[in-house]
Amino acid sequence: MTLHNNARHLREAATSLLAQTRTDFVLLMLDDASTDATEAIAREYERHDPRVRYFRHELRQGMVRTWRKVAELSWREYPSAEYFAWTSDHDRWEPDWLARLAQELESHQNVVLAYPLCSWIDDEGEPVAKRPRQFATRGLAVLRERWSHFCHDVVGAGDMVYGLMRIPALRAAGVFRVVLRPDRLLMAQMTLQGEISQTQEILWIRRQTGMGSVTRQGRTLVATRRPWWFWLPPWTQHAFVLLREHGAPNASPRIPLATLLWMVVLYQATYTWRHVKRAGLAQGMESFVSGCQSVRKNVRRTYGESLVWARLAGRHAAGRLRWQTRRARHELPLATRAMSARVRRACRHRVRDALVLTRRLGLRGNSSPRE
Repeated sequence: MTLHNNARHLREAATSLLAQTRTDFVLLMLDDASTDATEAIAREYERHDPRVRYFRHELRQGMVRTWRKVAELSWREYPSAEYFAWTSDHDRWEPDWLARLAQELESHQNVVLAYPLCSWIDDEGEPVAKRPRQFATRGLAVLRERWSHFCHDVVGAGDMVYGLMRIPALRAAGVFRVVLRPDRLLMAQMTLQGEISQTQEILWIRRQTGMGSVTRQGRTLVATRRPWWFWLPPWTQHAFVLLREHGAPNASPRIPLATLLWMVVLYQATYTWRHVKRAGLAQGMESFVSGCQSVRKNVRRTYGESLVWARLAGRHAAGRLRWQTRRARHELPLATRAMSARVRRACRHRVRDALVLTRRLGLRGNSSPRE
């Protein structure tokens, strides 16, 4: 158990672990320079239960060095131990947690890591509505199949890293590396060592104390200056470790270069895509694609409606043209006859007016000027 300034929940966590039905274990506590009451509580448990041992860093070392150190302490102090598990200082465990996971390892020799389903509580101990995450590779003896399944379907590396592990497999996997998301890398390397099994009982209650993030890990993984490679994406850091560790002649397991390159490419591609989805960019891309599809549908619908309206307008215009043509053919002779009649009438009127005028002027007939 790694400790750091979590005295509020430490008693609950330690008590649930010491209440396990299987009692042949030791609880090693490594305190990463806590400044609250953590040390006093841990030493109290050490005095009252011989299975508890307490160690302390006088200066803060960070998560990676603390997790590595507590594992190395267990191997040094108890060289005959077969299994190892990290535990937190704020969670709770059911009494059958250790017995059930140990039974899973003892029943399946190809399994190198066993972990349970978990439920969630908040900082006050109230249940959190969160669906249990499930992932296992038990039964996948072929490395390529196991690796492909891990890359495509892995969930909850933060859950698996708290499982019960075979110590030889954990040591071969390299424990924690100084990289971002070291739990994910460790689970990848444990996948190379053997199968991962998940029991179908809820044996672990996780306390949700805050949201994890790459930025937060950059501050908590190491206590010293941030390494320069932390500026690289986590999957790129992991790829370098995988190529370096498993491309060497004495690697365990030794993987042919072509196969190793394929595995690293698949790991990077799937990890990148999962990160993009989690970061919300995928939703943005999906929204953009959906928007483009919607625009395409609208354009197609508008184009179709335009064609319909164009045909209707064309038929209407043609009908009006035919009607106007028929009307013109019918009305033109009538208008011509009417115009001819009006011209004839006008001519007769003008002739009559001219005759009347000439008669009055004496230019025509026997009439004489009036006295």
